[in-house]
Amino acid sequence: MNVTELVQTLRRLVGTEHVIDEPERLAPYRHDWLPGDYRLPDLVVRPTQPDQIPAIVKLVRTTHLPIVARGAGTGLAGGARPLYGGIVIDLSQMNAIERIDTTNRQAQVQAGLITYHLSAAVAEDGWFYAPDPASWQMCTIGGNIANNSGGPRCLKYGVTTNHVLAVEITLHDGRQYWTGDGAETFTWHTYDITGLIIGSEGTFGIVSRAIVRLTRAPETKRVTMALFPDVVAACTAVSAILAAGHIPTALEVMDSTTMLAVNLAQQANLPEEAGAALIVEVDGLTEGLDETMAEIGDICRQHGAFQLRTATTPSDQERLWSARRSAFASFHTLAPSFYLVDTVVPRTRLPAMMAHVQRLSKAYSMPVANVFHAGDGNLHPLILYNPADPDQVTKTHAITHAILQLSIHEGGAVSGEHGIGFEKRDFLLSLYHRADLAAHAVVYAVFNPERRLNPGKVFPTDLDPIALARERADALMAVAVNVPTAQIQHALAEIVGSDHIRRGEEASQYVVQGYTPTWVVWPASTEELAKVMATCYRYGLHVIPWGGGTRQQIGTLIKPPDVVVVTRRLQHVLHYEPDDLTIGVEAGMTLAELQALLATHRQQFPLDVDQADYETLGGLIATAADDPQQLGYGSLRDLVLGLTIVQVDGTVIHVGGQVVKNVSGYDLTKLFIGSYGTLGIISEVRLRTFPQPPATVTFSTAFETMSDLNACLSAMATTVLRPVASGIFRSSTSPLINLVVQFAGHPAACTRAASECAVLATASGAQHVLIDDGHEQQHWSPIHRLFAPSTSANEWSVRMATLPSQCMTAWNDLHQSAAQLHISIQSGGCPYRGIIYAHLNGTVDQIATLFNHLRERWPHTQITTGNLPAEMEQLRWGCSPSAELNDLSQRLKQAFDPQQRLNQRWLPFYC
Repeated sequence: MNVTELVQTLRRLVGTEHVIDEPERLAPYRHDWLPGDYRLPDLVVRPTQPDQIPAIVKLVRTTHLPIVARGAGTGLAGGARPLYGGIVIDLSQMNAIERIDTTNRQAQVQAGLITYHLSAAVAEDGWFYAPDPASWQMCTIGGNIANNSGGPRCLKYGVTTNHVLAVEITLHDGRQYWTGDGAETFTWHTYDITGLIIGSEGTFGIVSRAIVRLTRAPETKRVTMALFPDVVAACTAVSAILAAGHIPTALEVMDSTTMLAVNLAQQANLPEEAGAALIVEVDGLTEGLDETMAEIGDICRQHGAFQLRTATTPSDQERLWSARRSAFASFHTLAPSFYLVDTVVPRTRLPAMMAHVQRLSKAYSMPVANVFHAGDGNLHPLILYNPADPDQVTKTHAITHAILQLSIHEGGAVSGEHGIGFEKRDFLLSLYHRADLAAHAVVYAVFNPERRLNPGKVFPTDLDPIALARERADALMAVAVNVPTAQIQHALAEIVGSDHIRRGEEASQYVVQGYTPTWVVWPASTEELAKVMATCYRYGLHVIPWGGGTRQQIGTLIKPPDVVVVTRRLQHVLHYEPDDLTIGVEAGMTLAELQALLATHRQQFPLDVDQADYETLGGLIATAADDPQQLGYGSLRDLVLGLTIVQVDGTVIHVGGQVVKNVSGYDLTKLFIGSYGTLGIISEVRLRTFPQPPATVTFSTAFETMSDLNACLSAMATTVLRPVASGIFRSSTSPLINLVVQFAGHPAACTRAASECAVLATASGAQHVLIDDGHEQQHWSPIHRLFAPSTSANEWSVRMATLPSQCMTAWNDLHQSAAQLHISIQSGGCPYRGIIYAHLNGTVDQIATLFNHLRERWPHTQITTGNLPAEMEQLRWGCSPSAELNDLSQRLKQAFDPQQRLNQRWLPFYC
């Protein structure tokens, strides 16, 4: 099919008015907001319905033309530029809100929906959509997903990936599918495909719809502007605010140049006499909020603030935020154009970075404005210049290069929220090693094997991702060498030392599901682990990673292990600057060891498990462990910033980083969380940490009936209360159903929240109410035990996921069905997340009957541990949302471990 025929066919499909081929109408599609004049696309298609996209992609595929998906064109990295012409699919006409479901805290929207419009649509009911890029009144949710966009509020609420539950995507060959159904099952059936797609900049497929999380609006908020003599002083205050244990909603800095531009363009009346202004917002319950803002104000004064201006009314607050969001559009008053450098560093490096930016401005005699998300270290220096002046263009690029190189040197990344696109692709060579980029290329090749989806983006100019993926594949196809076992033992002992290798009877403590490994080895570093894995690969050995050994029952072994690699000697701290609220440690450190370390700095990692003294961080991340605190802090996929992975052949790669915002390439960290060690062994982890809250209050109660409990939960959901954790549990020895809820924050707010819960519980028929100060472990221990996989030979572990509104119905069905079959059951869960865990005692036939019943009604029902009949083995992981998801996961496994040497079990990725 030629282009003329394509135009005619597309016009019949979407309508004549939605196909553009006239040069003057194609001109706006040459670029996004990144300055420059580039090639026209051959054609623009504007679908009006998501189901038109597969047909468009299939038609374009016959012409071999590239495809570039585009939202509103507000990107700042050249991601929407059609570098090689081809077809631009403009998604802006697909802008419907298809479903708002506040009961389940979610909405289904089309990709062309303006981001702000979703928050506006749910505001009257007391909800909002948390991601808020500065261009939120123009940018689309699909564009936000492509770049994993952030915004001022992401300091407290997180970036786009933290609020997207599932996407509908069309692949390169026209297949369209959903990555989920809105239940929180990111890694339950497959690798985290949703997490991989977010931030992939249109190179993995075309997102047409999304199910996004809605957040309950706070009761009130306070906004203050602190004026400082210069930007460096403002950044120093930001570090001090966070170090004091405060997590505001936003911490935004504007310098005097930015305020001048906004005043000229918007008549905003910002204080130009200040060298910099720090906008601070805190939100939550009214109780304690003024005291919190007063404490933050005192910290600002201690670090040089000479004036505090409080926006007291909602209209004043909105005016201030409107001025901040209009900054980028205001610089035309000062220069013909600007070049924005989006980069990110650890928070404590902000003052040094800003001092360096000021030096560069003076050295090149070029004005540089600054407006940025200081709370998460995300800088936005804006170089004001004339693109028609070659000398200024040269200086602009020199300043950009210097800023990005220093960001890397300071432990940061080259993009915090705008993406790589065309603009920064060559800087990845400074950020990543070739092996790291090869891992990105391997994933790219799975999704985009024909290079037709947004070609020329993300990867460095002279680095063909398909060729790099083939290079990696060739390296993994090495034929195993057959040698005597004594030679293998000698080779392993040479690496870890003879004291750290076991064989025969000495290996019996590391039996995996009845199989004793030939060798057990204990490497002491990532380097030793890499050598061990290279040796095992050379000799064709099947390797199983072992952290604390508490989760080895998950997934039935397909073949016995030759080598068990124990990571417990990997327990060193790699990097910890408490004021950054991040930490890097080796993956063999236990959760208890991490918590003890953080507690000395009055910090915490928000995860509790049953056997914290044994559970290693690597094991918890590899199995995506659940915890009731995910309600307030997020799951591990929200808390893990970066990983070091030793691949099956010993190649070491680094994914993510040690900054809280990072869109420098694909989010491969998500791929390894919940991968059960099937793609590589986690050797190092980089995590977000949190200040210990000023107060913690635990509320517990019990009910006689499910309906009473459900009434209480429903009543709580209609309030402005925001628990950081909630859980339910029920044992086989008591008729009562227990509810535990935890609040954290200002003491007055916690007291009010717990008191209101007590009133609601009593009104719903609670049998008793207990309020305790602190994180009372006895309340949570029963739930933690249920969340942990059972290690008993006669017990089965079950987990279920539903929409939150269905959770109590599913829980009731589980209990009634178990009772009818005379199965003993203990169960619990997180009702507001729709998660249920249970331990069952019965016969194999009883469990199989129960499972068959449950999976018909509740497709996200899984039996994670315990024997099942052979014919049911591949069914134990429940029903995957689509065959395409399974296919992608299997191809990812094949790409990373083609010879099936790593942790071969019946896991969802193989079923």
